[in-house]
Amino acid sequence: MKRLPILVPKDTHDIPFNIALGSAIVAIPDPDSDGDMTIYYEGNLYNACNLHDIENRLIVAVGRLQDNYPTTAKAWLSANTLEKAFIVVGHFVGDIRGDWRIDIKDKETLNDWAAQYKKKAA
Repeated sequence: MKRLPILVPKDTHDIPFNIALGSAIVAIPDPDSDGDMTIYYEGNLYNACNLHDIENRLIVAVGRLQDNYPTTAKAWLSANTLEKAFIVVGHFVGDIRGDWRIDIKDKETLNDWAAQYKKKAA
């Protein structure tokens, strides 16, 4: 089963790549490097009614990653940037089209980050 790290920025005042506050962020290691990763994220910038919950945003980000959807909500991180800018708060384990689970090891940090998400008025 795949284990994809779930990330949260360490400093919300210096978030790389214009990631929206409260976005779900998931990463996949670059197999040809020593710790570099590609991240996929979902911030619900277009106010979809089914994406106000962090778990649903995470499922969309994982779907982009696993199915390699064309998206601008994707970035490459060096191992150095990853270590400086992000905390691993858990893992998405499995395949989005089959059996999967979300294992969170740092719920407080994830919840603090998710609480910064701004639901836009309809």
